[in-house]
Amino acid sequence: IRALEQAVRIDSGRPDRLRALAQAYERAGRDPATVDHLYQRALSLQPALAWLRADYADFLQGHGRRDEAIKDYRAAVAEQPSLATGWFNLGAVLLESGQSRQAADALRRAVDLDPSMGEALSRLIGVSASGGVVTGVRQLPPPLESLIVRDRGPRAIQMNTQGAGLRIFN
Repeated sequence: IRALEQAVRIDSGRPDRLRALAQAYERAGRDPATVDHLYQRALSLQPALAWLRADYADFLQGHGRRDEAIKDYRAAVAEQPSLATGWFNLGAVLLESGQSRQAADALRRAVDLDPSMGEALSRLIGVSASGGVVTGVRQLPPPLESLIVRDRGPRAIQMNTQGAGLRIFN
């Protein structure tokens, strides 16, 4: 983090440096307002960087700011229509917000751009948590009706909870 802070002090006009610092701060658990400010600064310098906007949307979604994330994912894929992960993440947040038809359209676009993303959609799992404790796990149906789902054995997916974190191994 210190090296990134130094790089930003040397040249604060580089969006890539601001983004890297924002991501480092986020991983270190720094104040979300500070992380948000860094992303905003980076986007003010270069508003048409689709990958930067998609990263910011990831941050927004991770902090429960779903409507803002949807707006920024849409802007990212409008700027770069070939951004498969942007379409995929837009589909995921739309699905999370109950907009299943729009989610299916975005997810279909992601799979069209990168067919390997279809495998990620074949077994979606909904995990409910309260106060850092997993309270429920359920398998969700594939969001795309035409998606081929490969059967997997019961031990294909393992979960491990540690503190407030949840890790799923597939």
